[in-house]
Amino acid sequence: MTASVLAVVAHPDDDLLFLNPDLDAGIHAGVPTTVVYVTAGDALLPLEEGSARARDRRRGIQDAYRISGGVADLPLQDEWDGEVVGIGGHRVEEFRLRDRPGVRVTFLGLPDGRLSHLLDGATVQTMPARGGLVAEAQRYDAGAAVAVLQGLMARYRPTVLHVTERFADHRYDVPQSHPDHRAATALALEAARRYRTAHGTWLPYVLEHRDYGVGQHPVNLDAATRARKRALFETAYRPWDPAAADVFGATDRAYYRTSRGTRWSSTDGAGAVRLFAVRDGRVVRWTGPGTWAGPVDLGPDDPVGAVTTVVTATGPDGSTHLAARTDDGRTAVRPAGGPWTDLGTPNPGSDARYVGSPALVREADGGLRVVVVNAGGGLSTRRQRDDGGWHPWSDLGGTDLQDPCDALLDATGRVHVVAASRTGLVLWRQAVPGGEFLRGPVPSLTPASAATFAVNADGRPEVHHRQAGTADVAVSWQDRDLAWRSATALGGHGGTGPTANARVGGRITCVARNAGGGLSVAEQVAPDSHYGPWTDLGGFVTDHPTAAATPEGRLVVAVVDAGGALVQRTRSAGGEWGPWRSVGDVV
Repeated sequence: MTASVLAVVAHPDDDLLFLNPDLDAGIHAGVPTTVVYVTAGDALLPLEEGSARARDRRRGIQDAYRISGGVADLPLQDEWDGEVVGIGGHRVEEFRLRDRPGVRVTFLGLPDGRLSHLLDGATVQTMPARGGLVAEAQRYDAGAAVAVLQGLMARYRPTVLHVTERFADHRYDVPQSHPDHRAATALALEAARRYRTAHGTWLPYVLEHRDYGVGQHPVNLDAATRARKRALFETAYRPWDPAAADVFGATDRAYYRTSRGTRWSSTDGAGAVRLFAVRDGRVVRWTGPGTWAGPVDLGPDDPVGAVTTVVTATGPDGSTHLAARTDDGRTAVRPAGGPWTDLGTPNPGSDARYVGSPALVREADGGLRVVVVNAGGGLSTRRQRDDGGWHPWSDLGGTDLQDPCDALLDATGRVHVVAASRTGLVLWRQAVPGGEFLRGPVPSLTPASAATFAVNADGRPEVHHRQAGTADVAVSWQDRDLAWRSATALGGHGGTGPTANARVGGRITCVARNAGGGLSVAEQVAPDSHYGPWTDLGGFVTDHPTAAATPEGRLVVAVVDAGGALVQRTRSAGGEWGPWRSVGDVV
């Protein structure tokens, strides 16, 4: 399907602060991109002042996207062509960048600061922008707002939808996230649900971004990306809206509200690579490489309900087991060939929405264990019994942990679990196979992403994560005496989010999303050794990658692209990369 990115935000500037660099990078890559602003951004001012503020904020937005689109400046935003679009009995204003018509900004004009009232049953009147294309006020209730957003989705046919977070992480919601932000996302998600039903599609692929709470996290953008993001906000937008300010440090940061992680692939006992994705709440599977078979629908069905993420673990016989997070914060598991089982949540009630995505690992005896970052920011786990049932949830302690954690079974039969906090890495390790966990820190550079295990050819684990302040990939590793005392930066091409890895021919390959929106890889120069230079694989991707190796030495790197397709590149055993190819139909 042709890529089409849609962002729905409450106010003009929410996108510049919280959704970039994703939107800017996509526009630079030529991806058609539309941003819908639900409120006028009038800042609760009286009519005359409010309509002028709405006009000026539009002009700032138009200047920012003119720069994103690489279009020369003309007086009074004359780079744009505007039209009134009638949808759902309402009139909205749409502007296209004349020399880049795939770049659009659309304004509904609902009153600032009152959007959340719609969710309580209120009716509001729009704030027309001074000199705008729609001069008269219009009335909206929640149903009308959803209907207009659904109509815009039918118009733009989005493959990816960007929004701010629906439920902010209560640990870091300082200052408290704006109720307009949460309401705009709630309206957009409901519109997307209705759009999917009406059009028989699982698209758009949804990404929620942290908003005010982003400032509670380490700087995670590289210097060049920070400068670009700051220029779009400070230099292009803010002259039109001097009251705006980046008080959250958002121009230095960009975090998704939750992470799908990078453990959504496996290599089975026959050497086939299996890729798993979530489509409209259901897990689907492809099997390759070469000619990819799939997608195969794996559910789950009631009573487990819809899921948001999926991870894998490989059994001693090469079978693939799955664990998933449901959309209300429960964990579900699916042993190979078996049905889905609901394991519940360590934090029942409304706190369940803050529970992270599970890590899945098998124990030395072949049983399964799930581990999650719980609502309090610690670690919780549940283990399978010998009879196939499950022990209750237990708390392993910890604080300030970032989702998701990662887990592995080492060469001695002990399970390790690692999680990043905002200041360092924390490791849990079984004292004996199947035994209790011991907890301790791991020497590391300051992390700015979740942590991911890799395993060297000699069995020693290492941990990869992003380094705060640089966006470089960093590594901590066990020395040959099995002590954790070493850490260094591996460099990279910028970007955000956790890394994926696989071991091919005894050498670890690390895969990371880069600042250009594509993927980059670096490989150990020899087994159990340091890493060579980074190689840009190109492409423009939407989320974080996964990687898997085959016994004959092929490496598969897979990711979701801007068209919503699951795409992959395969490196042959001889070291030659094939092109990016889709692994399946996305409609």
